[in-house]
Amino acid sequence: GTAQLSPLTYPVKPSGEVLYPPPDDVRRLLTGEEDNSAKLKIGSLIARGDVEVSLSARHIVSRHLAILAMTGGGKTVAARRIIRELIDLKYPLVIFDPHGDYLGFFEKRVLFPDTNIRIFYPAGPDGVRSTFAIPYDIGLVAGAPHPAAAKKLIDFLLSKAAQEQVSSIAYGYPVRDDVHPTDAKYQAFQAALHGVTIWNPDWNAVLASLKSDIATWHKVTGN
Repeated sequence: GTAQLSPLTYPVKPSGEVLYPPPDDVRRLLTGEEDNSAKLKIGSLIARGDVEVSLSARHIVSRHLAILAMTGGGKTVAARRIIRELIDLKYPLVIFDPHGDYLGFFEKRVLFPDTNIRIFYPAGPDGVRSTFAIPYDIGLVAGAPHPAAAKKLIDFLLSKAAQEQVSSIAYGYPVRDDVHPTDAKYQAFQAALHGVTIWNPDWNAVLASLKSDIATWHKVTGN
């Protein structure tokens, strides 16, 4: 007969018999019964490469979805995979991406020839679109080990040779005035920024009021 699988609610007894269920049974246990709706192929189980994990596209787009995991647990990677599958199924998508985690879709848009992938910047009441650049800082920490090696790393990252690759590797902007990128990624990003005002905050002022701003945040949100 057919065995019915259910989640284990107690520890396995020492020397107890452990059965190796067929992949279809494990998949049904994890994702429920099969239906005829389109599937989003997420991946496979680490310990069971023959067990494909997929989600119902209809359920994903018609309900709220939260991807929960600790830092480094793969939330962004999972989201990218879901988005990739939705693109292949021709679903229209709007991605709010303040940290640039999903710029890869714009970068590799040639892989989706039937999809129009664009970058949008919000406009204010005056109709002017704007954004601001998030700086990435680097510095030596007082008392940290290997300061000489750390200084060499900083010197390399700020060197002309390294700064010439910032745009081609990471869609970044060089900090050196003597570096003028001409690569395809830089040109594509410049085209996306056409007509967009780049706001440059006074980061020293932000830092000066940071503690009081955080205190106000805690007071308002109750966190």
